[in-house]
Amino acid sequence: MDWLQSGSDSKIMWMYGRAGAGKSVIAQSIADLCSAKQFLAASFFWFQTARGRNDETRVIITLAHQLVQVIPEICPLVEKAIEEDSLLLSRPLEKQLEELIIKPLNKAVLKEDISFASHPRFIILDGLDECGTPSAQCRILRLLLSAVNDLKFPLCFLVASRPEKAIEEEFSGDLSLQTTFLSLDETYPSDTDIGVFLETKFKEITETDCR
Repeated sequence: MDWLQSGSDSKIMWMYGRAGAGKSVIAQSIADLCSAKQFLAASFFWFQTARGRNDETRVIITLAHQLVQVIPEICPLVEKAIEEDSLLLSRPLEKQLEELIIKPLNKAVLKEDISFASHPRFIILDGLDECGTPSAQCRILRLLLSAVNDLKFPLCFLVASRPEKAIEEEFSGDLSLQTTFLSLDETYPSDTDIGVFLETKFKEITETDCR
């Protein structure tokens, strides 16, 4: 997680590895630790066998709901967007992202209602390879690229998945310019004490301005 501490221009980290490499364990441990330290803004964990968590349909709504909880300044803006478009929650994901996340955060920043240092900015997306079809997975990644390009409130994203072909190809395009890559291959100590590793890294992170 030195990527957050370094102040890198990349706002996305892709943590990838084969089945059993420890991705979900690490992602959940990070989420728990970040939540305890009031560093976590939102998270979404895909599961192939869980209805509502095995495709792309609920991800933006879920993230927006969680963001409202930790950044209450955007709550009136999100509520207004829904009031003005009663079908917004069933609109395409691109429209939901724009109206429920990007516009509210940007408006709050422009009005100086929120500061970067006073709110959590870290979002975890785990199990992307279990999100519906390859085209749906790529769609999610394109939404992330739109978010990091358009947001004035700099959210940081951790994406964890297997290195499936479609995901790998998407990360090799324009997204690569915004991404730090972490491979959980045979050299990565995924069987060591993850708790100690995370405590050390997040102590460093929370002492920086990226929170």
